[in-house]
Amino acid sequence: MKLTSLLVLSALATPLQLVACTPQQIDEVAPAEGADQARGEGPTEELPTTQLLDVGGFLMHIHCLGEGSPVVVLDAGISETYRTWEAVLEEVGQDARVCGYDRAGYGESEVGPFPRTARRAASELAALLAAAGGNAGITSPYILVGHSLGALNSLVFAAEQPELVAGLVLVDPPPLAFLAGERFPELGQMFQRQIEEFSKTAAESRDRGEEAQAVFFETMASEQEMMLTESLEACAEIDDLGDLPLIVIGSARPNFAFGDDAEEFQAFWIESNEEVAALSIRGKFILAEQAGHHVHLDEPETVIRAILEVAALAGRGESVVDGGAPPE
Repeated sequence: MKLTSLLVLSALATPLQLVACTPQQIDEVAPAEGADQARGEGPTEELPTTQLLDVGGFLMHIHCLGEGSPVVVLDAGISETYRTWEAVLEEVGQDARVCGYDRAGYGESEVGPFPRTARRAASELAALLAAAGGNAGITSPYILVGHSLGALNSLVFAAEQPELVAGLVLVDPPPLAFLAGERFPELGQMFQRQIEEFSKTAAESRDRGEEAQAVFFETMASEQEMMLTESLEACAEIDDLGDLPLIVIGSARPNFAFGDDAEEFQAFWIESNEEVAALSIRGKFILAEQAGHHVHLDEPETVIRAILEVAALAGRGESVVDGGAPPE
């Protein structure tokens, strides 16, 4: 199977796409508009859009639009910042309060503790949302929306802090059997080698005095390593989400960079996503027919509809499967 030379797990079905913030761009990110609002000042007449908040010794960046509840929270894949969600933010913000954020080590957030596990990411996100709080129009429970690794983070958040979650939209989460090396092991072995490459690049960047790039690659390496180990284990423990409103969106389009196995791999991925949807009795699977792994970029309207559907149903006790009462 012939593969592109560099892949990251945020693009398991696509060649490397550092969509929102490549290493060269990190130093060029402009200061967040209104970021000074986050440093202890009281509420303003209008809800703040952008904040940098202390979550226990380092600052994390959150960007919100719109008003209302439940609040929708967007979590990106490996290497990406909240900007990957811009089309979704703009549209959902017309109907609800919606927030994207940068995980520690990416975009405008500072580096956080290592290793970068799904549990740590979920804990930091909970701390960030609590720090923003009512003054920013952010109150629980939340609708969590995650893409790729962000979907795994959201799944762990919902399982471990269910009182804070009103619903889930998971966009093309990577199959656990693949991450565990049980299926398509050649791909898994290649991703394991990438951890070493990212770590090496981080060290070389630091030697050149390029600290922002070093942090970027260190964060990618750690998230990827944890996705194959501790984050995988945390997700594998989740076998029941009860009646939580849940929509899982899978991508239909194979990526032929994966050679002769591309179509088989995509069919396996879709089947795995259907199994995730079955974790809740109110779960639903949607196949994005024209999309690759980055469904929110290829078919943003599909993701937007799913978010608004879950948000509308979360407080009404209806099933996202058929719009009626949940199954007995």
